[in-house]
Amino acid sequence: MIHQSQPPQPNSQSLLISGLLPSGESFSDVVDADSSYEAMIRVICQARYSDDGGDLEVIRVADARTGAQLSEVLLSADQDLLREVDAVEYVLHTVQTSLDNGRIAWPDETSIQLRAFVEFFELVLSQAPGVFEGLCSGHSLTSDDDITIVFEDSRSSDTELVPADALFALATAALEEGGVAAVYQVLTLAGLTRVALSQACIRALV
Repeated sequence: MIHQSQPPQPNSQSLLISGLLPSGESFSDVVDADSSYEAMIRVICQARYSDDGGDLEVIRVADARTGAQLSEVLLSADQDLLREVDAVEYVLHTVQTSLDNGRIAWPDETSIQLRAFVEFFELVLSQAPGVFEGLCSGHSLTSDDDITIVFEDSRSSDTELVPADALFALATAALEEGGVAAVYQVLTLAGLTRVALSQACIRALV
């Protein structure tokens, strides 16, 4: 079972998601979400980046309490998730546009940090466009020292960051513009593959 990391929200409902993994093995889990769409996207993302998962095809969404089927439109990782580079680029573009247009009133310190994070990942992608492919959970460290980097941005300001945490912060900021599949995908990628993603980004810049 793949456990959901996000706590229940005030307006969320408990949904039972059932599906099939590429091996043909059946899958089911309960997730608290605001909609069946959000629940399916979060589950197929977590399945893709989990060590024992894969590209999940959802075959049923039901109310976890009553068993009543809730959605006739079902999602699959193959059809509804983006390539990782495309999902990350969507998040970068969304946050950069929000910063430039001032659509969201972030504090100045947060805006400066988000701009540095965007610039960092633009550099990573320019050096290694495939850096986010094939990542999965399973790596762990006793300290963040090996996945922390000091990045000097175009303003000659230094920002100490763990790449996965920075990407998670960007996706969280992008979520304020709307909960689309790419944003949930990047949130899950950054959260589940924290060590592997951070190491890959740092290697890309060495």
